[in-house]
Amino acid sequence: MNDFLDKHGYRIYEGATFVLIRHHSRSTGCVHTIFLSVVVSMTILSLFFFFTLGDPTLLLVSVLVSAAYLLELERRRRDVKKVRLDFEKEEFQVLKKGKARHFMFRQVIEVVCTSEHIGSYSSAHRRTTEEYKREINVLFQDGYVMTIFSMISDFAEPEPESEELVDWLDRIVKPERRLYS
Repeated sequence: MNDFLDKHGYRIYEGATFVLIRHHSRSTGCVHTIFLSVVVSMTILSLFFFFTLGDPTLLLVSVLVSAAYLLELERRRRDVKKVRLDFEKEEFQVLKKGKARHFMFRQVIEVVCTSEHIGSYSSAHRRTTEEYKREINVLFQDGYVMTIFSMISDFAEPEPESEELVDWLDRIVKPERRLYS
């Protein structure tokens, strides 16, 4: 299960009375990679100019750009949505951008897995070229839909791991199926 979640960029952290679900990106993306290579090149050039010409202007600019880049990465890491399942309070806590929203387990109607065809692509090394957006959602009595997991899949039918996640969440929120006391 952890390999499946890791492949789709999620981590589950378990505590004594809670479970924290967090989107965890292992990479920062191609735009960040390009930007980082430009910043590193600029820093190397500015060091060269500083030591040969004694001009600290470019060095100062590259330090400021690097600091701005690191602050942006930290902001993106901090702003990731986290869902905490608190077993003692029997509630979901959705933590995003420093704000918390609370939803009680008893308000849950259903836990479902949805699939939506989002297109196809060209590939010589895959059996299928179709892509599906798969979401695991929690439906509440007041009509609110909370997306717990969202991932891209190559398969029309949900993977066994997706079904296991739905069953796991269902056991947590439904009193008659609950595993803890």
